[in-house]
Amino acid sequence: MTVWVGTEGHLNIIPVSLVIPGGSDAQLILGAKQTLSAKSPADATPGLVSVNSFLYLAWVKDPTGAVRLWRSDDNGATWNEPTPTAGRTLKTGSAALAFGDGRLYLAWLTTDTTPTILIESFLQNPGDGSLSSPRSGVVIVDGVNAVPAVKGGPAVAYGDGRLYVVWTDPTQHMHLASSTDQGATFGFHRRFDPETSRGNAGPAIAFEPGAPTSDLMFGWTGQG
Repeated sequence: MTVWVGTEGHLNIIPVSLVIPGGSDAQLILGAKQTLSAKSPADATPGLVSVNSFLYLAWVKDPTGAVRLWRSDDNGATWNEPTPTAGRTLKTGSAALAFGDGRLYLAWLTTDTTPTILIESFLQNPGDGSLSSPRSGVVIVDGVNAVPAVKGGPAVAYGDGRLYVVWTDPTQHMHLASSTDQGATFGFHRRFDPETSRGNAGPAIAFEPGAPTSDLMFGWTGQG
């Protein structure tokens, strides 16, 4: 499943099937495009994640900037009514989603007072996909709220009991922080100086479990 904001601000969704024939290369089969009535700012990338046969879509409502969370029980054919988050609004960039240890994590840059990366998580019922027990946290690094650049980010991933957040600061440098308490606090932080981010695109992050070590990978638009 892939989702993007179209030229008129509407959310567009296309189902994508991965077929791996015996002894042949994998093939991607694209389904019919579905355009939702929801409208989002062109520079606010939606977040999408699949969990226990349910799809969750996080997006930013235009023109209010309110963050909304939708769920589909039929592989994207239909979507339920928007679920508001903690009443915060998105300043710019993306609404990102990740899942781990039974909780769905939503991250975005809020406009409350100073720009801040807000983390909100929900306990998922694997039977019906409903969300409950919301928890909120703020990405704080060295005592200062994490402030991404004017455009792009944040992105989130979960693995081995840790929640990872990556973003771009006002000088376009990349940052990585992690939490071991479901996003309540972030004790680890590292700034990446060798390569800076360019353009308006936000960073991306993925976690690949393994033994004895796991891989954490993230990418961004660089100078080259």
